[in-house]
Parts: sequence; structure tokens; C-alpha cells
Amino acid sequence: MKKNTNLNLFNTNLNNKFKSIPFKPRSNDLGEVRYLPPVSKEWKNTVYSYSKHDMKNLPVYNSNANEIIKGYFNLFFKDHKFLDSRFISRKKQREFLRRIYVSNIETKHTNSKIIVTLYTLNIGKNILQKNYRNLCRFFDFKILSYWTRKLNKKIKTINLFMKQKHTAFNNNNLLVKFNDLENKKKLFILKYKLLSESLSWYNLYLKLYLTRAMKFRYYNKLDSLRRYQYNYHLNKFKFENNVFLGKLNTILSKLYNNNIEFNIINQKSVTLNTDILTEMLTLKIRREKTNIVSLIKNVLQHFKLPKTNRVQKKSGWIKTSSTSLLANKYKNSSLISILNKNNLNIDENCSLNELLKEITNYSSKSFVSNGNINNVSNKQDYNNISNIIFNSIKYKNLEGVRLKAKGRLSRPGRADRSQIKLGWKGGLKNIEASYKGLPTVTYRGYDKPNISYSISNSKRSAGAFAIRGWVSGK
Repeated sequence: MKKNTNLNLFNTNLNNKFKSIPFKPRSNDLGEVRYLPPVSKEWKNTVYSYSKHDMKNLPVYNSNANEIIKGYFNLFFKDHKFLDSRFISRKKQREFLRRIYVSNIETKHTNSKIIVTLYTLNIGKNILQKNYRNLCRFFDFKILSYWTRKLNKKIKTINLFMKQKHTAFNNNNLLVKFNDLENKKKLFILKYKLLSESLSWYNLYLKLYLTRAMKFRYYNKLDSLRRYQYNYHLNKFKFENNVFLGKLNTILSKLYNNNIEFNIINQKSVTLNTDILTEMLTLKIRREKTNIVSLIKNVLQHFKLPKTNRVQKKSGWIKTSSTSLLANKYKNSSLISILNKNNLNIDENCSLNELLKEITNYSSKSFVSNGNINNVSNKQDYNNISNIIFNSIKYKNLEGVRLKAKGRLSRPGRADRSQIKLGWKGGLKNIEASYKGLPTVTYRGYDKPNISYSISNSKRSAGAFAIRGWVSGK
């Protein structure tokens, strides 16, 4: 009887050698992970599609969407008679400096919707609020001063009338003298009645007078107050989904054939976005009488660079083992070796929660516990987490800026051809790659991760020109 050789083949080819992994610590140290900048800085569109034909029209859609969005934020009242203002053409309305500046869109395509990210700088809102408050203070001061002045006159006349009554009582030889208490009460009640009756009539007279006086004397200021109020509400409604933003949503959803979700980020300064910076410069240079060199100098003054030590900044990097990293602090990832008393200065009966608190400097109990939210230790834990996340972000501090204007920048009536105007502050080099010799993540082509770049072109009566802007971070 023959033996079954298939079982022998299975037994011989079976790997019975178990690899034992000893609990030994690592000898080498690990460095920090290279910082990966956001994808939106490199790609304006983030999309995944199975068909190449679906992505062919995206650049055309984005250019059309940018024009639609910029036209939406430049909306103005159609009829100038509604605000009692002079007629302003649409061409001049687009050149207003007191407006809402918008950057180019950044889109993220998903299966159900498209997330559109916008960066805005609302200069018109701040100016309208300031002018409106100044006019309101002016009217309040005028009305209150007039009301108090007339009221003081009325009180003086009543006091004179009461003195005349008092002298009349004394002349008639009344039995009760003026200094008696009962006469003082009667005099006070009579004075109160006269004041209350006169004030009621005086308030009615004041309303009638103020309506006529304000209408004829301060008509221009009332008109400007009304104009500021309407422009402010128009500016406010552009950011509300229930009023105007919903209509923009329907227009863009028809363009992209998908649902649209807006992510609008309002910025406080021009220095935070290069698209807004170059757009503002082009609007100012389009005016014929602007001095371009002084304009660039004034813009560069808005950039506040942090004070740094140049010797320390440009010095080389010495390789050292960073003990703050978790991988270098605990060379062995085994939980048994970490819980060992020799490796960690904790008790033998230590729980995993206390171990995590010792490793990461914040307790996991603060995430789980529903009570004691206002506890001081929990607040310190949350602050520690936010600081860790904020410190992990790079290129958030300004390192330098460079502005370059090129084209027909000469004044009209001159034979000069194209000119170049340049201005800079700080530097654009990446400190880690240029001076310290550390590896950095690069973008496609020649784009650098620490620099944001934008270009904006326009034309004047002398010809076309372009503005380019670079802003670097560290």
C-alpha cells in the first residue's frame, strides 16, 4: 500500500520557524517628519474623477466662476435716483477702492457637492460703519444740545412765575407765611403741575420743530445718512445665504452641475493674501495721476516683519537628538517595556490613562468626562492641545514680500515705453533649505512651499501693465 506523499509535501514546506522579537530598544534616533504644506496652495482644484473628459472643462469653469463671484461682490444699486446720488457708470463702479476684495476660488470636488473657498477683505463695510457713526453722533449732539437749551429756558420761566406768585401771596397778607411747611408743599405741587403740563406741550412742539428744522437745515446730512444705511445693508446681505448668496449658489450649481457649499474667510489685512494685494494695486495704478514708486512704498509699510537674529537665522543646523519626539523618548514601542518601572518614573499600579498623561502631557480624561468642564486642569489640557496644533503649522509668520510692476506705466503724453518698478521688504528664501541645509517638500515645477504668488493685469490709456506679488513665510 502506497503512502500519501501530498501530506509529506505539506509538512516539509510548512514554515515552523518562529521569529522571536526581543524587547530591545532602538539605538538610532528619529528626526522630525518633514512639513507637508496644504494641497490648496499648489492646486486650486482638488478632484478625483474616473474619466479624463470630466476634468477638461474645469479651468474654463473656474475662470467663469471667478468673474461671476467678483461681479457679485461688486453689486450696486441699479437706479441712482433711489439713493438720491449722482449717476456713476458701471465702469467707474468697478474702479472703486472702497469695495469687497475677493481672491481666486479654491474648489474641492466631492461626490455630492463642491466646496468653494473664498478669501475676502471687506473695506467698504468698515468705512460705511465709521461714517454712519460719525453722522449719528453729530445728530445726537445737535438734538440733545437744542433740547437741553430750550428746557433750561422753560424751567427759568417757571421759576420766575413762581417767584411772582410768592410775592403776590406776601402782598395779600395771607395768614400763612411762606416759610411754613404747608405753603412749601403747596408751592412744590404747583411747580410740579406747571412743569409737567409745560413739558408735555414742549415735547410736542419739539417734535414738530425738529422735523422741520432737520428737514430744511440738515437735509444733505440726512440724505447721506440714509445712503450709508442702504449701502451697509447691501454689503451685509451679500454674505447672507437667505438673501443674495443663495442666488449665487444656484448660478454656480448650474455651471458646475453639482451642489455648491461656500467657505468664506474674512481677512483683516491686505498682507494675508497675494490675490487681494495685486488686485488692489492694479486698481490704484489704473488712475493716471498715481505715483507708482510711492504707492509701492506705502503698501510695503503695511507688512510688519518680526524681529529676528540674522546670525542665528542664517547659521547652519547641527544634528541633535530631539527628546521631545515620542519615538525618541520611548525607544521600544512595546507596552510592557513602557510600563516597566525602570523606563518610566511611575508606580507599578499605574493605569493607562496616567501613562498617556505622562507621555503626551495632557490627560485623556478631559476628553471623556462630561462633568467639571470648567476645571482648571481641563482648560490647561485643551490649551496645550491647541498650542501643539498651532505650533505644528509652518509658514504662518511673514518673512518677506516683493512687488513688481511692469508695462506701460508712464504718464500719458510721453514717449516712454514699458517700465519696471520694483519694491521689496525682507527675503523670499526658504531658511531651512537655503541656509540650514534641511530637506523640504517642493511643489510641482519651480514653485516654493513658503511663497504665495499671484499676478494681476490691467490697462491704462498708455497701454497694458501687470502687477506681480510674492509673499514668503517662515
